[in-house]
Amino acid sequence: MKSFKEPVTHEEFSRIRAGFIAQGASFSGWCKLHQVTPSNAKAALVGSWNGPKAKELRTKIIAASGIDQLD
Repeated sequence: MKSFKEPVTHEEFSRIRAGFIAQGASFSGWCKLHQVTPSNAKAALVGSWNGPKAKELRTKIIAASGIDQLD
């Protein structure tokens, strides 16, 4: 699994959410299933929470969204 160490932009965050929707799921649904609050997940993605655990969570969320790469 590719590691995403850098925060995503707000546009990329929207693409990640769209990736969940394209799978018939939702970002908040994924968060609930993985016992992560959506606000913490977003903070990890956009970099306002950017420690090692946030980077690990960021990688998991992006992989689960089905987005192959972020430009």
